Amino acid sequence: LASQGYMFKGLKATGPVVITGIGEYDTPTLDDFQTAMQAYPNGSQVAVRYIGVFDKTKTHFSRITVDKRWYRFERAKRNDREGRWSFRNLSKTALDDFDIVKPAEED
Repeated sequence: LASQGYMFKGLKATGPVVITGIGEYDTPTLDDFQTAMQAYPNGSQVAVRYIGVFDKTKTHFSRITVDKRWYRFERAKRNDREGRWSFRNLSKTALDDFDIVKPAEED
C-alpha cells in the first residue's frame, strides 16, 4: 500500500507497507491478496500482518474492518496498447454483502 487510507487507515505505519497476511491467509502475491479479501464478508474484523517498505526487519500486526459498501472491489490491469487501465469487478454483485429486506407480500 502506498498509503493507509479507507479500510487500512488503522495501520500504524509511517510510510508505505507490504501486506504479508490477511486473516488466516498469507499474501505473497496479488492473487493471494485477492483471494484473502474475497473470503471475508463486509463488516468482518480481520487481522492484518505487514512490513514497512523502509524497515523490512520488523513485522507489524493490526486489525481492519472489511468495508465493501462504498467502493467496488476491483483489480486493474494496464492496457499498453490503449494506454489505459482496465478494471475488473471482483465482487459477485454489489449487494452480496448486505442484508436485503423485502416488503411483506400481501395476501
